[in-house]
Order: sequence, then C-alpha cells, then structure tokens
Amino acid sequence: MRTPMRVLVVGVSRFSMPSGLCRYTDVLCRSLAGIDGVEVTVAVGAWQQNYFRDVFKTHLHSRVMSIDIDNSSLSRNAWYTMKLPRISRELKADIVHFAYPVPFLRKFHCPTAVTVHDLYPFEIPTNFRFAEANKAFLKYSVRRCDAVVCVSQTTLKTLTHFVPDVANKRVLSQIYTPVAIPETTADQQPLQGLQPRRFLLTVGQHRDNKNLDLLQRTFVALRTTRRVPADWKLVIVGSEGPKTAELRGLTADLGLTDYVIYLSSIGESELAWLYQNAAAAAFPSSHEGFCLPLAESLSSGLRVVCSNIPTLKEIGRDSCTYFQLDSEPVEALASAISNAISGPAPVPASSSYFRAEYAASQMLQVYQALT
Repeated sequence: MRTPMRVLVVGVSRFSMPSGLCRYTDVLCRSLAGIDGVEVTVAVGAWQQNYFRDVFKTHLHSRVMSIDIDNSSLSRNAWYTMKLPRISRELKADIVHFAYPVPFLRKFHCPTAVTVHDLYPFEIPTNFRFAEANKAFLKYSVRRCDAVVCVSQTTLKTLTHFVPDVANKRVLSQIYTPVAIPETTADQQPLQGLQPRRFLLTVGQHRDNKNLDLLQRTFVALRTTRRVPADWKLVIVGSEGPKTAELRGLTADLGLTDYVIYLSSIGESELAWLYQNAAAAAFPSSHEGFCLPLAESLSSGLRVVCSNIPTLKEIGRDSCTYFQLDSEPVEALASAISNAISGPAPVPASSSYFRAEYAASQMLQVYQALT
C-alpha cells in the first residue's frame, strides 16, 4: 500500500471571525484533500475552530487540530517557533504549508511552503499598525520557506520586485486560489429582508485598499440620479478592520443608515444566496492580491464591476465591467454599475485555472519538487 503524503496546513491567525485568509485556508485544504493519497491536517487557533466547523465545515474534508493558546501576537509567534516544529514531527508531516506568511525561527524536519496573497505591507502600509514589522515578517517567512506560492501573476511580479532574492534556492510558483462556489441550502431564507435583484453587493474586509467609502458615495450618486430605485440596498460583507468606524460614520453622514447593510461571519449558504440574488457586485479596490469574492461572483453568474487594476483585470478578464480610479471615480463607478445592471445577465464563468482539481495538481507538483 502506498504511503500517503501528509500535509500540515498552518492556519493559526488572529482572526476571531471568518476572513479572506481563513477562507483561503479552507479552500486550500479542501482542494488538497481531494487528491487521492494526500492526508490533510489543518492547525487553527481555539478561537477559530467554531467558524472553521460551522461556517467553512472544514472538518468534512480535513482533520482540524485546535491549538489552545492565547490569541496574542506574542503567543502565536512563540507557538510558530517553539511548538509547531514538534507537532509536525509528531504528525510525521511530509510538508508544512503556511497558508499565509508568519515568522518562525526553528528549522522543520520536512520541507516548508508558504502562500503569499499580497504585498500590502509594502504597497499600503496604512493598513497596518506596525507596517515595518509586517514587512520584516513577510520577508523573513518567504526566505525561510523552501517553496513560495503566489496567488496571481500580479502578486508574483510584486513579490519579486520587493523581495528580489526570493527565488534563490526556493521553488517559486504561481497558483490561482481554487474557487469552491458556495451553495445554498434548501431552507435558506432571504437575508435582512433583502429582495432579489434589488441590492448591490461587495465582499471585503474594512481596509483602505477596498475603497468602501468610494462605493458608498457612488451609491448615493446612483440613488440621486435615479439610476437605481430608491429602495435598493448596498450590502457590505466582510470582517471589521481599521476603517470600520470611519465607514459606519460615513454611512450615517450620507443618510444611508437604512440602505447600507453590514454583514460578517455569515455562512456559506448565506453568502451563496447573496451571490445568486444581487443585482451586481462591485470591487472598487486600489490594490488586490487575488480577490476570491470576484472569482466567486463570476462563477455564480453575477454581474461584476471592478476597478481597472492589474490583479482584477487578470482575474476578471473579459467578464467584468471596468472603471478608472484616477479620474472622477464616483461618476466612473456609477456609470459602470448602471451599464452592468442594464445589460444582459452574464453566463457563469468557468475557468480551469480556478478549479480545485487544477490548483491541487499544481500544488502537488510543488510538494513533489521538495520531497
């Protein structure tokens, strides 16, 4: 009998509620677990285990290991260095894969890989309280690992710009994030009293680069000029972040309290309902590493409007309506949304690049190159 390849995915992070990085951790494990002869264990913090079970249902495809430590930077970083290498030996892991860059000091008994999603510490330092520390951690992580996987060509290009020596003695690869399209359950009800095709949707954490303030101002312009009916809503799905207080304050200042709905920690069925019933999704970001919600929106057959930046063009290709951020962005975004919702419904996009089987086969090739 062939010995299975044992992969330990490290998903321990600070997030006490679901985030994009946590979602990536689940889809990575899901795609790897679909490969015959691969056994996947994912390590998550005790504060994360509930949403990995109840929201992502990771336990249905992978072994979930709950790590009971304090949810603090000091405790997590100490665990990466002091405890994780021992756990990997006890599990007889063939590969340790960090789902996102983390600092660690000790060598492992087996090869290590890391996924790089973006270079925000370098491109948008305002996203971070300690930007210089985040830069140092990212550089240290990619230099310590034996393989580095970037989630888009844009991210790969940006990484080699800011960390030009990253390819030295490492396997450097680009693998798109696998897209597992959320599905609704039979008993799924409309969220927050929303009516199908009478709301706009965006999915993303409350950070500078998401431009959620621009989206709210654009929603006002659409309502004022009657390009959307007065009863339409704007739904913002995503975990809270540095911009949350400012965004909610803007909602009140613009008189949108009854028309902007903030959601977080929603289940897969609820997210699927939003994708299936929104009039359009909008992603007006200034920087992105991949933007999984964009790929999910397209795969769900949703009309999508995006800023004309390299990553979103790479992921959306010819399936999105694009607008320019650098010249009258409110009107540019409003016109793009108006054009998108008045046009024919798109055919759900299906690219082999984003399929779990394709991503898993590429990842397996990276692992095999290390063992």
